[in-house]
Amino acid sequence: MTPERLKEIAAQLLSIAEELDSHEPTISEKKKYCAGCYNNCYNGELAERCWNLKEAKIVQRKFVHIDDVPPWTTQTAETTLSCHHRQKYISVRPEQTH
Repeated sequence: MTPERLKEIAAQLLSIAEELDSHEPTISEKKKYCAGCYNNCYNGELAERCWNLKEAKIVQRKFVHIDDVPPWTTQTAETTLSCHHRQKYISVRPEQTH
């Protein structure tokens, strides 16, 4: 393989990687993270879909019970939506310990 061909392939791969990074998840892709959310009842049961779903972002969060005292080091981070709510829990960034 020539160096020119390798550069061409590298440019194509870089273009594909940039395209994948800029991919905005669809509503149906986001909906799989709704399980366990207090407002999930609005996804088909009481309404067509939850009002937070359109603007929600996929994020990493730790869920900490309201009675847990810092440091919050035993909880593990989960992939969830930025709007995810659980009764009696708060969501914090994975690196947050208090």
